[in-house]
Parts: sequence; C-alpha cells; structure tokens
Amino acid sequence: MGDGDSLRADAGRPARLLAATAPGRRPTVVSWTPPKTSIVIVTWQSGPDIVPCLDSIHSRHEFEVIVIDNASTDDTRERLARYRHLQVIANKRNVGYARGNNQGLAVCRGEYVLLLNPDTKLEPGALDRLLDHLEANPEHTAVAPRLLNLNGTLQHSVHGLPTPATAFWELTGLSLLFPRHRGIGRIRMAWFDYDRPGPAPQPMASCLLFRRQALTALGGFDERFPMLYNDVDLSKRMLDRGMVTWYLPDARVVHARGTSTGKIKPRMLREQYRSLIRYLARHDRSGWFRLKALVLVPLAGFVLALRTLTWRLRRR
Repeated sequence: MGDGDSLRADAGRPARLLAATAPGRRPTVVSWTPPKTSIVIVTWQSGPDIVPCLDSIHSRHEFEVIVIDNASTDDTRERLARYRHLQVIANKRNVGYARGNNQGLAVCRGEYVLLLNPDTKLEPGALDRLLDHLEANPEHTAVAPRLLNLNGTLQHSVHGLPTPATAFWELTGLSLLFPRHRGIGRIRMAWFDYDRPGPAPQPMASCLLFRRQALTALGGFDERFPMLYNDVDLSKRMLDRGMVTWYLPDARVVHARGTSTGKIKPRMLREQYRSLIRYLARHDRSGWFRLKALVLVPLAGFVLALRTLTWRLRRR
C-alpha cells in the first residue's frame, strides 16, 4: 500500500480490502484524501487468522489498514501479500504488542483509530456502529464492541482496573469465590450488564475504536508493557484524564482469544505477573507500595509456578 492510499466506498458499496489476485471483481477505488478510520493490526504467527480478519473489514466510510508484523516465521506475510492497498510494516524482530501498535499509530492518517487483533472477525455493520457512536457522542473518547467466542457465546471483555487490593483477591483466588462482591470481584465485574450500553472502565483492546487525537495526546502505548497490561495502563491513563470509554453491545465482534500468545504460554504467564507488579508500582499513589510488594511479589511468584506446573502437566 503506497503512502497516502485508503479505501473508499465505491458507488454506494461499502469499502473493503480486495485480494490482489481477485479476477472479475470491481477494483476498489483508491483515495488520496485522509481516511475516516485507520485500522491497526499487530501480527505474530497469525497466518491462520489474518485472512478471515481482513476479509471481515467493511465500512461505508474510507479506511486504511496498517499491519505491523512482528517477524512472523509462518506464512503470515505471504497471506498479507494477497491484498491490495494494505500497508505492511515488516519488523525484523518481535518488538512486542505495545511498540508494534505505536509504529502503526505513527503513520495513521484517520480521524479514528481502530485497534484490532488478528484473531478477530467483525460482524456486518460493527465498524460503522462504533464510528456512528463516536460521531454522535463527542464526550466519549473510545468505544468497545460486544466480543463473542467462536461458538457465539459472550466473552466477558470488560474489567475493572487493578489495585494492590484487587490483585491480592485475584492471586489468592478469593475473587472466584465471591465474584459479585463489589470489592473482592472488582476486576472481573461479574455484575456488568453486557446487554446494555454503558461506561467500560477497562475493555479488552482486541477491538477498540479511539479518537486519534486522544491517543496522540496520551502518547500511545507505554512500551514498558511490551505484551500485557499495556491496554490496562492505557485505560488507567485515560480515566485519570477524564476520558470516557463506552461499551456498545450492538457492535459485535468474534474473538478467538490468545491464538498467538497461547503458543508461548509459560513465557506469557511470566510476563503477566511481571507486568501486573509493574503496573501496580506505577499507579499506586499510597506511598506504601514497597510494603505491599513484600506480600504481592512472592504471592505472584507462587501462583506463577503453580500455573506453569499445571500447564506442563496437562500437556503430557
């Protein structure tokens, strides 16, 4: 995709990506004007997922698609080469999810930015419903869709922001015993109504639409969280600035969840707990975090060892 290309709806038809070798199809019109939406996708070993993801992107507005590939060794890049008007940033090494997204944000031209995981599929109308919501609600900074599992069941995608207390409840397992307790179950938010639109403290960033101006003001993702908790950190910084993220159930997106990270489970478990402690250290304002860490760090290490052992035993 050349610099400045975007996809435009042609003769009333929704804009979409077309395969480079699609015989008999009408060519998609290329526009040099800034698109309405920039879609940023970070891939790693995403060959089986990326084609259904790209094929699901439709909009009545102009859009551009920017894919940052983190040195995939499968056929991800070959599959990407099938598409026209696709901007691909091919990294020579895996720079992580946060930096990959920041690379994409640096070249975005759209008024809105959609962060999209490669293991997602947008249901018809989902992108336009998200766009319409931000257009109609200037007081909202970002909007998240309803996420569905592959079998069509609801994916619980809205969570509360972690604190040292909620981290303790999660690590000890008490949040599983009392999921609807407003203090102990604050991370899982089992009481959240997924059938009604409303504010979402920390939605999963698998599919999340932002105003580009706001993302720029926030400085994008904090690259000290290379793989995990970068979206949690972003949500926290948004909340601190009074920015509102909204949940919109009428926009539906299927999410396979963890198809890339699941391939390196032990490493991702280590990164999960390391990033949790890093997040808490950054955002705890009590002045007592070092004391709290004397409890949380060993507890996180124990849970990590237990989960890693369980994973290895299940693979035998």
